[in-house]
Amino acid sequence: MVRIDKIEFDFFQSYGRYNIPLICKYIKDTPQHFIGFNHVLTHHNSQHCYGVHFYLDDYQFERIWTSPARYIKLLRQYACVLSPDFSLYTDMPLAMQIWNTYRSRLLGQYWQDNGINVIPTVSWSDERSYSFCFDGLPRRSVISVSTRGCVRQAEPRKLWQAGMAETIRRLEPTKILIYGSKIEFDHGDAEVVWIPARKITKVVNSGKRTAFLVAHPELIKHIAKMEKISSQDIEDFCQDVIVKSMNDADKFDPTKSSIETWSYNFVKICVKKFREKQQRNVEQMSPELEASLVDLFDFSSPCD
Repeated sequence: MVRIDKIEFDFFQSYGRYNIPLICKYIKDTPQHFIGFNHVLTHHNSQHCYGVHFYLDDYQFERIWTSPARYIKLLRQYACVLSPDFSLYTDMPLAMQIWNTYRSRLLGQYWQDNGINVIPTVSWSDERSYSFCFDGLPRRSVISVSTRGCVRQAEPRKLWQAGMAETIRRLEPTKILIYGSKIEFDHGDAEVVWIPARKITKVVNSGKRTAFLVAHPELIKHIAKMEKISSQDIEDFCQDVIVKSMNDADKFDPTKSSIETWSYNFVKICVKKFREKQQRNVEQMSPELEASLVDLFDFSSPCD
């Protein structure tokens, strides 16, 4: 067993030429409602009735790869989670497509190992991706796919239909959850459930401080800029603040301060914690990773 970034990888729980991690089949009932991962921090109304999907732009959920343990407790509250849909584009180098497939499976496996109900997500690009995009996926399971970006133009629609046919042939799914607009296709004996793309606009929060911070993200960003947090880290910082606010006791006392002042001081404390975490990440580069970088670049070799 080796450690890949922050998740342990077990060669005995992988499959295929590229050692794609295995995901167990999902045979439970599926929820009627799904929300995007970008809403899980602000949606706290009967989580056990909802599933979580990742049919979003990759940047909106890249943090689950960089900080996987942070979201375990949160995702465990939902009925199920679809494994991440890291992008596979036809014009993307094949190595990147394999890497994104690997990351999706590893996170799905990691979540299952931590008690989260995971529905496998199937993604493909063109026929070249068939050599790896089905690796690690279970047969005779509930699965999920998406039609995002494949409906309006003929070529993407044909690629989707071809990939869907190959999915059914190889995996023989019992039920297919399809996120997005409908595309005409014969899914054979599989039960098909179409999940319309929608946004969750209602926000329900358990604490006054969290409710205020969710409603006023500009406050967090203002403090981040004032404290000179780099622009590429501001989004992560905002997410850290909300997660910490949800997990920490909210002892707001209106007789002592306003909610604005209470929240402002809390964000200032989060700045210090965020910087400490960044420093730990820099200091905790594993010896294995360091050794692999040395081997990769072979610094001892003379320049030509």
